[in-house]
Amino acid sequence: MLLKKYVSASGSVIAVWKIEEKAETLLAMLKQKNEYLPGFSKLQKERRQAEWLCSRLLVQMVCGDDKIICYNEHGKPFLNDG
Repeated sequence: MLLKKYVSASGSVIAVWKIEEKAETLLAMLKQKNEYLPGFSKLQKERRQAEWLCSRLLVQMVCGDDKIICYNEHGKPFLNDG
């Protein structure tokens, strides 16, 4: 559940999610499911799946539905539109 969303005067956003949902519930909330299924399927523990999904849901809520978290060759995350 999204607990708090704060927008500073500079436009920075801080969002906090308290994970109470099961991974299957979180996956159903994600609008870009097909983009994320390959990465999600590699995670084995439900707690890690929930953490992984919540980070994507927060990006979806804060930045918009069309943002996708990608990774460079060193594993550093970035948004699909740079």
